[in-house]
Amino acid sequence: FYILNTYKSTTLSRGLGIGWLRAVMWLSGFGSSISDPTSGFRVYSKRAVECLTKRMPDEYPEPETIALLTTERLSLAEYPVEMTPRVAGKSSLAGLKSIRYMIKVTAAILGLRLRLFYRR
Repeated sequence: FYILNTYKSTTLSRGLGIGWLRAVMWLSGFGSSISDPTSGFRVYSKRAVECLTKRMPDEYPEPETIALLTTERLSLAEYPVEMTPRVAGKSSLAGLKSIRYMIKVTAAILGLRLRLFYRR
């Protein structure tokens, strides 16, 4: 299973969530080359910053920023790093919050695709 092999330091539920969001983004035409749309250190060009200052999502922006920047035809690159498993602390998306996150981000990505479709 691709996600579990790629993300050895993550939990099963997070791996499944990453796979779900990749599928939603791919089916919507956004960010198919990004293997983990939920995290990462981001570096933006001046044009990307201008785009995001106008349209940046309020919460959980990681997958949505990929989709927004794709709509502006900006290039995205990903450089893999090896992560170590969490040894202390707790995820901010534990329990029911993870379900809320998945619903919210899925709706936002699908909503962006619909807005672009009807804008034509």
